[in-house]
Amino acid sequence: MDARRNWFRGSLLLRGLQGLSLWAQDTRTWATAGLLTSWAGQGRGWTARSWLCRGLDGLALGWAVVLFAVAPYVSTGIIGAILAGGTVLWLVMVLTRPLQLTPITLAVLAFWGLTTVAALCSPVLATSAYGWGLVTLYLVGYALLSRVLQTHRDWVVAVYLLTVAIVGVEGLRQWQDGAVALATWVDQESPLKDTTRIYSYLGNPNLLAAYLLPAVSLGAVAVLVWSRWWARVLAAAVTVLAVVCIGLTYSRGGWLALGVMGLVGLALALRQVSARVRAGLVGGAVGIVALAVAFIPGLQVRLASIFVGRDDSSNNFRITVWDTVWQMVQDYFWLGIGPGNRTFETIYPYYQRAGYNALGAYSVPLETWVELGVVGLVVSLWLVVVVWGWAVGVWLTRPSPERWWAAAALLLTVGLMVQGLFDTVWYRPQVQMLWWLGIALINSLTVPKD
Repeated sequence: MDARRNWFRGSLLLRGLQGLSLWAQDTRTWATAGLLTSWAGQGRGWTARSWLCRGLDGLALGWAVVLFAVAPYVSTGIIGAILAGGTVLWLVMVLTRPLQLTPITLAVLAFWGLTTVAALCSPVLATSAYGWGLVTLYLVGYALLSRVLQTHRDWVVAVYLLTVAIVGVEGLRQWQDGAVALATWVDQESPLKDTTRIYSYLGNPNLLAAYLLPAVSLGAVAVLVWSRWWARVLAAAVTVLAVVCIGLTYSRGGWLALGVMGLVGLALALRQVSARVRAGLVGGAVGIVALAVAFIPGLQVRLASIFVGRDDSSNNFRITVWDTVWQMVQDYFWLGIGPGNRTFETIYPYYQRAGYNALGAYSVPLETWVELGVVGLVVSLWLVVVVWGWAVGVWLTRPSPERWWAAAALLLTVGLMVQGLFDTVWYRPQVQMLWWLGIALINSLTVPKD
């Protein structure tokens, strides 16, 4: 009786989780009920004859290549212009092809809707409208990437990995030759105060770590699924380079994210191997971490600083900002102050403590709460549940290589989310579009096959 009761409770929990994440193994139900037919695309012979319509896939691929190839080197304004160009391209696709409404896209639309409501209810409507525009550009970029990744997944991943190789080599050069400290905050009483923290072309070690995190999972999976040996060698080299450079950023958030990615990746891998191999993998992982902590003094110092609270100046700054932002949350609890860093910079000075100027909340969940309110936070968390639920579902039910790409995207989003608990570089466009790349990759695997 107890076994039956436990099974029943377990099945109820499983069905509840599947319902919460909108998971259904047979996505053809979404094909009939969710793939909306574009009125402009029906019965229009000109769409078949138009050279523009025939070349949309190539143009979309070119847009994605340009976006990920130049992101580390150009200003946010140029990235915004690229995203605006992608918006025009997406609108042309909407007018000439059927819309693809998937469970993940439904959750994304809910997030966009709450962002719109928060912007309209903001005490500083003009600046929130600007933030709403940025969010809209990112979400349209996600929609366009979802299209591109259905047919050109390897191309997009390859361009990003090649760009990471260039960024990583520059980071190693900085480590070798030294670099001017830019946006590098280390406690002045720390033994590491004179240590070079690399930032490559990104200008910020924490931002560089976030930018490199997706390369670890995407590169590792590329080693497994790409067929050409030279491509596998390149992917392996970029993966190792990314891990090394994340270490040299001395970003504690990046290190924690990398560690959690490793744990989740290990958990996924254990399901695919024998008991003996499982023991070897677990033992090897524990051994590597133990050796690193035991013999790398810098790692010991930086990790230890996490647990000293306000005794570390970087910790103290973040904790003080969190306390201040919490006061903002209490005053704008339900719908927040409105989206965007400009909105935050407008409202924060009214609450700011002397000497603690901040451009953000130093925590993505807290930033989401203060910008979009508790309603927006709940919808954002639901979006993450839907994305992760589908990623796990694809991992459990689909064949290779789809299952491996789902695992890569899952690890990508997990890593960025973990670092986002303690920093807000997630909002920078170089990282933000990598977040949506991971979600678009999972979403592209949910689109029903013909």
